[in-house]
Parts: sequence; structure tokens; C-alpha cells
Amino acid sequence: MTTAAELIARTDCEDLRRQLDAERMCNKTHIDRIQRLNAKLVIYERERDVYEATIERLTAELDAARKGIVAPPY
Repeated sequence: MTTAAELIARTDCEDLRRQLDAERMCNKTHIDRIQRLNAKLVIYERERDVYEATIERLTAELDAARKGIVAPPY
């Protein structure tokens, strides 16, 4: 037969195990969310780089056209 102290220790151990499992699930959820956000950030930065390069190219073309360097299209 188990003693009261053994029952208390077993109960405490089970409670701690449940708390640890809950904390692990919470951490896994946060890690999954962070990974999804990182993937979206990579896509966003890639698109931003493309947009910035396009803006720079178009700005250079506009500056050249304003200076009369580019021949008219006819």
C-alpha cells in the first residue's frame, strides 16, 4: 500500500508533467507561427527588392528622357 507522501509525490509529478506538456504545445505553436511569419517576410523582402529595382530603373529612364538623351519613339 502506498503512503500519503508517495501519493502526493506521484500527484505532483503528474501535475508537473501535464504542465510541461502544455508548455511544450504552446512553444510548438509559437515556433510554427514564427516559421510562417519568417517565410512571409522572405517573400515580402524579395518582392520589395524587385519593386525597388524597377523603381530605380524607371527613374533612371525618366531622368534620361528628361535630359533628351533618349530619342523620340518615332
